[in-house]
Amino acid sequence: MAPRFKAQAGLLGQGVSPNGPNKLQSCCLVHDTYSHRFRRLRAKGLIVSDPKLDSLLIENYRSLENVDVERLGRLNLITGRNNVGKTSLLEAVRLWAAGRDVSALLEIIDARDESLIPEKDINGDRSKNSGSNSLLGCLFLFSGYPSIESVKDPIMITGGDTTLVISIEDRVLKQEPLPGFEQDFDHIVPKTKSLELSVRDSKEFTSIRLPNYYSDEIRRRFREQNRIANRDTVPCVSLASRASNSSEAFNPELIWDNIALTPKEDVVTKALNLIDPRIERVVFVQGGRQRIPVARLSGISRTIPLRGLGDGVSRLFEILLAVVSSEGGFVLIDEFENGLHYSVQEATWKTVLELATAFDVQVFATTHSNDCVEAFQQVSEGAADDMVLIRLVRDSGEVHAETLGSEKLALRLDLGQEVR
Repeated sequence: MAPRFKAQAGLLGQGVSPNGPNKLQSCCLVHDTYSHRFRRLRAKGLIVSDPKLDSLLIENYRSLENVDVERLGRLNLITGRNNVGKTSLLEAVRLWAAGRDVSALLEIIDARDESLIPEKDINGDRSKNSGSNSLLGCLFLFSGYPSIESVKDPIMITGGDTTLVISIEDRVLKQEPLPGFEQDFDHIVPKTKSLELSVRDSKEFTSIRLPNYYSDEIRRRFREQNRIANRDTVPCVSLASRASNSSEAFNPELIWDNIALTPKEDVVTKALNLIDPRIERVVFVQGGRQRIPVARLSGISRTIPLRGLGDGVSRLFEILLAVVSSEGGFVLIDEFENGLHYSVQEATWKTVLELATAFDVQVFATTHSNDCVEAFQQVSEGAADDMVLIRLVRDSGEVHAETLGSEKLALRLDLGQEVR
């Protein structure tokens, strides 16, 4: 695994003069400023530009029984047919980044409604327990939809010298309760089958046992305490497709509060000019029971809800917030092209590449769109080592990964061969 930033503060030390060029030119100037500072820090040995993961091996995770992604870049676009495992690959990266923080795992099974399946539907015996069932929900993570009794091989996700292992164990683990759970521990952690998450690297081995049945309140407390206990987890923001909700970890208004009145706010605002050059500033205001983003447009006296400017602006806003808030970590984007017209996708990829490089972020995205692939390839011509297309293919019932750099991808597109 590549080293983290040795110095981070310098990246945000300079913004763009408000008296400088406007609209799209300002956006490019911001990128040039960050890129210049990035190159200077790297030349001094204060920053390492390599992405966190240069390869990924996924074993026994959903449809990815044994998938070896031999090459990864800073931007990685995942393609393939429906139900081949594109979203599963994003989940695997998220789990690897989370390590012992089981919040990511719980959010993944919740997003697919897998923790809500009654036990009767699993093994024919209706459970008397109420609330969510993390153990049964996690069975869906294992390849082949096994029963509790038939789980043999663990899930293993390997990147660099670190391997995340998820297994179901028929034994009592020696584990102290998390802070705040001393009284509930015996109730929520059964003495038989349990789910174990282990993180192994070249130096250490740690594990944690996940509660089985537990109420929504205990579930909430467990997640909260677990996050506190794992604050050193690598940052990872996940943006879902329009068909599902973004992860609980992605909170646009909280991110905006953290970057307001900083150079990061200028970066996001100016980048939105890719779609609407009239946008001068964005703020969050109270709209009923929740805060909503609104924009100030040049030549218009009243503020406009950001969603009122179209899906493209809202989608780009989410992507930009995800990148600038994940410094030193990962951004996962399901169906990158959602809401983005084909005419702005090349500029969007260029923007994401420049910001991801400046903030040391590694991006993984999925797509079904040929326009998205073509835009990705156009940008990759000037950044061959930083951008990789990963095509998942099912052959004889097994999924394997094919990686394409800029030249191979361009050749495939020129020949009219399928790359989605």
